[in-house]
Amino acid sequence: MRPFVEWIKDPGFNIARGWSLTEGITGRGKYLLLPPMDRILGHCLTAKENGKLPYSTLILGRIKKSGKSEDLAAIGAWYADNAPEHSELFYVANSEKQAVDRAFKNLQFHVEQSGGRVLNTEIEFPNGTVAKVLPKVPRGVAGGQNDFVAFDELFGYTDERSMRMWTEMTLSPASRYPLRVIASYAGYENEQPNLLYDLYNLVILNGDVVPELADIVDRNGRPICFRSKDGSIFCMWDTEPRMPWQTPDYYAAEAVALTPMEFLRVHRNEWVSNEDQFMPIEWFDDAVARGEQLGLRGPLTMPNLLAQRNYPVCLGVDIGITHDNSAVVGTYYDVKRQRIGLACSQIWAPTVANPIDLEHTVEAYVQEVCKSLHVISIAYDKTNFHRSMTTLKNKGLPMVEFSQQGQNMTKATKALYDAMKNGTFEAYPDPTLRDHVKFARAKAGPLGFCLAKDKYGRSKYPNDGAVALAMSVTESITRGGIDTTKKVTIRNPFSDIASVPTSKYREDEMWLPAPLRSKQVV
Repeated sequence: MRPFVEWIKDPGFNIARGWSLTEGITGRGKYLLLPPMDRILGHCLTAKENGKLPYSTLILGRIKKSGKSEDLAAIGAWYADNAPEHSELFYVANSEKQAVDRAFKNLQFHVEQSGGRVLNTEIEFPNGTVAKVLPKVPRGVAGGQNDFVAFDELFGYTDERSMRMWTEMTLSPASRYPLRVIASYAGYENEQPNLLYDLYNLVILNGDVVPELADIVDRNGRPICFRSKDGSIFCMWDTEPRMPWQTPDYYAAEAVALTPMEFLRVHRNEWVSNEDQFMPIEWFDDAVARGEQLGLRGPLTMPNLLAQRNYPVCLGVDIGITHDNSAVVGTYYDVKRQRIGLACSQIWAPTVANPIDLEHTVEAYVQEVCKSLHVISIAYDKTNFHRSMTTLKNKGLPMVEFSQQGQNMTKATKALYDAMKNGTFEAYPDPTLRDHVKFARAKAGPLGFCLAKDKYGRSKYPNDGAVALAMSVTESITRGGIDTTKKVTIRNPFSDIASVPTSKYREDEMWLPAPLRSKQVV
């Protein structure tokens, strides 16, 4: 086969979005092979004296936005041009959409420019070689020739279906140039099964440094290129931003947008746990310091002259009967200052011998808070709370069902995390709630990070207070400090009837809590 580096120079790989070292992003152009990938791919994709490729499996472990999808597409185009006619290429991703939108889309553009037949999920090259895109579904893929197989983001292969797909896509022993290429950044080390992590351990931790590439190192001077003991698998595992478009400004923005754990995973290619500390407890302590500067010394249910006592309050209720704690946490939203504050909090710890009596604990406390504060919503998950919910709803309390499954809790987790991180949350000292926040764990899921709960109560440190707090915070932000439980009368701007002020407050500020309104100027 013709060496990859020679082929990239002429005829090259066509891409829709090119990059110029002098102009930055350009229109359609050619794939730019930058250091150290020129040496790495030159080593891996140049046939040996016996005519065979050095490795049958390549793992290109690179950080996000390093051009992994372009690598997969360019390598596939090179293989199709140089392998025997009528070879079979497969691109496998976590979903068909992901595969089509990424590497395969780049390959389609190249073929459109250089000749060939392009369909949505299949490409036929002029020499009869066919490339197909496959979702991570093992049904119907058995029996293929599998000369070339590309896997995009293998970190997502953490279930039995994924393992079956990997098995079905085994390279054909009859192929002259069998090649499997994996492009991915790190995943979560504590998931099982965990295909990419197993390969990482096999090659990086138990393999050997590639002598020809030993001088390519990370910022700590550690080599990034390894091969397995039997010499069949090559793995580069790079933790460095090496592309010209990976600028400090880009990473500064990403550090704000992502959790520290996710930033390390996608932008530093580091393996992390999919369940880790939710946030630094110092953020909660800073919130308490801000609250104390405002005069917050305790829950707003205590008699005080603070303006916040009259703000609309949203409660979050998290219920446990015999294992989990139960918690009710209230927050307010300060409209003018755009701050969220802790209004009240109560947590109950049950035992097997003494489970929680909801009527005399949670129900009684919620009713007490509603008498003291202006409560506009009480968010609850109906698990373990159906009877109490019915009772409180019949008493006219503003009950709002809030399922702790799926997107709801992910949204609430992010709302609390952002409020703490950005310094827009203020609190009074509450040691019990602080402990629940301190020991809260967040778990990565398909929709993002979410506060993790142990439904069997095996955790030594409960976090139910943090869950209730997250529910309350997202309710307060959603409602924006406005009492949505009352009817709002909108004045007709086209009316010719003279109006007489019926209040000492300005009419356009009647939606605000009374302490925030301006008086009428007569």
